[in-house]
Amino acid sequence: MSEMIGYIPCYFYIEKVGRKKVAFWMFLVAIISSFILVFVKKPKQCDMCPESIVEMVVIFFFRFAISTEFIFFLVYIVELFPTRLVGLGVGACNVAGAVASTISPIFLGVLTRI
Repeated sequence: MSEMIGYIPCYFYIEKVGRKKVAFWMFLVAIISSFILVFVKKPKQCDMCPESIVEMVVIFFFRFAISTEFIFFLVYIVELFPTRLVGLGVGACNVAGAVASTISPIFLGVLTRI
């Protein structure tokens, strides 16, 4: 849901504010929200306690910032580099993302046993 909402203001941000400034601010929002997520701990038997609501809101802002930043970098990179290089880079990033998404459950399973 937050990714879909991130697409809407991108058109206006690109034209009015500029790519680099918006990418910087979205990266800053992502960093701040990730630091907040580190310190918010919810109890195990809590579904709608204040900690879980804060966690959901911060995760929403984090995902919004990351998806908006991804859109900006995709537009910026396409304008900056030639088509063949962009295709090679996007393909390499997709491969790295697929490998990381495949390995991450195994890695997290090992970390929880330690």
